[in-house]
Amino acid sequence: MISAQHKHDSLNKKFLTSKVNKDINLIQNAPISLFQMGINGYFNHANQETKDLLKVDGYDVYRTNIFDFLDPKSTKDLKQKIQCGKKKEKLIFEFILKENNDFNYQVVLTPEFNGNEFLGTWYGAISILPFMDKKKFHSLKELETLKKSHEHIKNQLAHLCHEVRIPINTIMGMSYLLAANIDESTKQKYLEPLFTSADYLEKLVSAVLDFSKMEGGHMDLHEENYSLNQVLNEIQDAFKILLKNKPVELLVENTFQKDEIFGDALRLKQILSNLLNNACKFTTHGKVGIRALPHQDENSQPMVRFEVWDTGIGIPEHKLNSVFEEYKQADTQIAAKYGGTGLGLSIVQQLVQLHGGAINIKSKEGEGTIFIVDIPYKTQAPRTVQVLPKENTLNRHSIKGKKILVFEDDLMGKKLIQNILKRWECKFEILQNGFFDIKKIEEEAYDLILMDINLPGKNGYEITEQFRAQGINTPVIALTGSSFAHEKERAFNAGMNDFVSKPISFSDLEKVVTKWIYT
Repeated sequence: MISAQHKHDSLNKKFLTSKVNKDINLIQNAPISLFQMGINGYFNHANQETKDLLKVDGYDVYRTNIFDFLDPKSTKDLKQKIQCGKKKEKLIFEFILKENNDFNYQVVLTPEFNGNEFLGTWYGAISILPFMDKKKFHSLKELETLKKSHEHIKNQLAHLCHEVRIPINTIMGMSYLLAANIDESTKQKYLEPLFTSADYLEKLVSAVLDFSKMEGGHMDLHEENYSLNQVLNEIQDAFKILLKNKPVELLVENTFQKDEIFGDALRLKQILSNLLNNACKFTTHGKVGIRALPHQDENSQPMVRFEVWDTGIGIPEHKLNSVFEEYKQADTQIAAKYGGTGLGLSIVQQLVQLHGGAINIKSKEGEGTIFIVDIPYKTQAPRTVQVLPKENTLNRHSIKGKKILVFEDDLMGKKLIQNILKRWECKFEILQNGFFDIKKIEEEAYDLILMDINLPGKNGYEITEQFRAQGINTPVIALTGSSFAHEKERAFNAGMNDFVSKPISFSDLEKVVTKWIYT
């Protein structure tokens, strides 16, 4: 008579046998290539999908070496790596089958261990990488190399642009100083072409830098309370000068009821100025303008709507969808006639999106164009917005006689800042490196410090940190060719109070200096 225990064991055996058979069937019929192989590359086991992929039948798979099917160029490192396995290690590599090289395949190998002992076998799976046909990429490794090369070129280009900004700063600065001391006819004949060319060069460099920052994810917003009226007034003043010799009327309207807005005033000016610059460029006569008005999005969120419009040449309807693409302009003949990098509108669109807003365009060829920008309206707790004087009404006497310390090692940069401070009638001293007597600086009690970043010895960050550690709380303004957000963050973390990028705008620098001397 069969005992109950024997029956129980028999049932368990049948259950386990059935389960193992199901597991084997699952592996054998899985829609993905699964196998076990030795360190010599020969298969010990392989499911049907592997056999179909490698085009081998039955027991022939056990006489098959995986390297017979692979491109030697793509697997030369693998033969060495599979000789010894490490616990929890995974080998992931891409290859192209010799007989089926229209696709890239990915292999994942996991070593087999008994405790801590490597058994000399690997479990593997092969899968097709989707959309990786050989016409696009020969291998992911090559793609990664291209990415690294692209990143290196982009970084080098950004570095070059920063270096170019330094001489541009000197050219523009000295030109403006010269313009203040010569008669109007000479200025128009010789200096205005120089201003225009230098300004255009600076805009090209800035466009490349902004695009590089956007691609690298380094573009951030510096949000604070600002006056919308002041932003619009500053844009209006700047473009009146640009249009003074052109039969184009500039109109600026503001029906937005709130003047105090929380956001990035500098980036908003960049958005509107880029769009208005385009409007001026493509309008030979007629009108251009900006309107600010209240708006609500589909979720009833309050927005500030800006409409930048012109009565210029307009854009053909079939070209409207491509105007925001990088390095693209609506027409190659127009690009040749009017110039530009083709980056301006792409940067504008990304800046608008960075604000959480949207941009749209309406245009009719021969009649004009309207760019519609919606920016979310945000406020902080009510506080006084510091409205600095308008560019053409700055009171230079407010900083007359103030003591300013300058750190600048570039010869032309020193001459420029020296002339600016003389014009402002400030008292100043210029140091050209990071070696100085800190006690003397304490004794002099400067009202402000202008700090170049790249100095011999200690850099500007280190000098500022030293000042703060010694209890010197004099406002420090960074002067640098860099405009990356992480550089600004580093400056603020070092204890600097503000950041002015080269090429330096006289009016912007004067505003910042005035602000911090009296803050």
